[in-house]
Amino acid sequence: MAQGRRLSELTVLSDLNGAEEFYTIKNGTSYRVSLNQLKTWLGVNGSGSGSGSNLSGGMSRMTKVASAGTDLNLSLDYTDGISVYYAVLDRANCNITFSDALVPEGFVRNFTLVLIQGTGSNKVANWPYQVSWNQEDVPALSYTANRADVFEFVTFDGGNTYVGFFVGNQVPV
Repeated sequence: MAQGRRLSELTVLSDLNGAEEFYTIKNGTSYRVSLNQLKTWLGVNGSGSGSGSNLSGGMSRMTKVASAGTDLNLSLDYTDGISVYYAVLDRANCNITFSDALVPEGFVRNFTLVLIQGTGSNKVANWPYQVSWNQEDVPALSYTANRADVFEFVTFDGGNTYVGFFVGNQVPV
């Protein structure tokens, strides 16, 4: 078996080759990660080398929150493989926070957030402090019940800042 390597040592996808396991540290605890598990988390098909690798393709795991309530916390732990968050707004105001938002150095993390108007005219009172909106413009949400607003977030700095993009609104659900 090849020597284990830290996830933070990876700089390009081809670095996956030659090691069967990796390790990472999260909240002071060390975790061992197999090459196959790492490929699953990254969405890599095939051998994981060269330009034939597919980091973005395929299916994405989704989590649904039936009732966002007044406080919606999204756990962004990259190791769970979730890249789509779907939540129903059912209160006049909702505060959204991100937890476990950090990612290994050299990696980009992106995810989609779909907010459904459950009762209509619901608002996000506070977005996470990590969000920096594209064009510095916080988007206004749909106001019609059973309509969705879709957002895309991406971090290039290990999870310290997430750039937010408003993809669309008034999407029928």
